[in-house]
Amino acid sequence: MNKYLEIIIYFTALIGYLLTEYTKIIKNEKLRKKLSFIFYIITLLILLYEFVLKKFI
Repeated sequence: MNKYLEIIIYFTALIGYLLTEYTKIIKNEKLRKKLSFIFYIITLLILLYEFVLKKFI
């Protein structure tokens, strides 16, 4: 299960980064920044759960 979670984290971060930084699929700059922020928050929350909260639950 841990390997699958790592793959999900990496792909979430990669998709968020590529979607917002390198591609011009999203034309609106403000929307692109918001999506970038959302993908980074999702990735950080998954990492927080995996490494911190999972030990206490």
